Amino acid sequence: MPHTRDKNETDSRGKKTGKMLRVALDNERDIYELCANMASRRIRACILQVVPGWLTEEALEIVSATLKKDDNAEKLPERIQSMEAKFLELGVSRAQLEKKLGHSLEPNDMTMAEVYRLGRVYTSIADGMIRMNDVFPTEEQNGVKDPNIPSVPEAPAPSPDPASNNFKDGIPGLNVPEGGGMFGTMLDH
Repeated sequence: MPHTRDKNETDSRGKKTGKMLRVALDNERDIYELCANMASRRIRACILQVVPGWLTEEALEIVSATLKKDDNAEKLPERIQSMEAKFLELGVSRAQLEKKLGHSLEPNDMTMAEVYRLGRVYTSIADGMIRMNDVFPTEEQNGVKDPNIPSVPEAPAPSPDPASNNFKDGIPGLNVPEGGGMFGTMLDH
């Protein structure tokens, strides 16, 4: 794995240009943190593959029900303002946010779920998981998107039905033949 990090390009005044630069890491701590970050992402991906789909769906339903409660209605204007300020730091304007949502950022038009969804988009951009220009295309891009870069999904894809597949205990990947090696080892092949 190359020891590099993507970084926002800035002009002579310090304003972000919207382009990304690949910067080589030469500090031991930066290299360590990069490797630890990548390892954590791989571990999370493995855990998500093992967790049964019904459990994930149930958790998403509970989260959705919690977000629909009106007990946070008084905090909505503050959260919208905070979210807008964070996106402004990245160079995303109010107009771009409103275009993404399809309506204004006024508390009467927004829901708490939309604020949380935009928060996840912000975190993904800040963590380098997605590029800002893919979520908020600039006018220069004229809405043309690179077909090689996947878009940010609005909701997770539904999990396969365990009854219709050949899964042991309803969990994908556990249908390993008897006497086989451990998962991910070359001994399985």
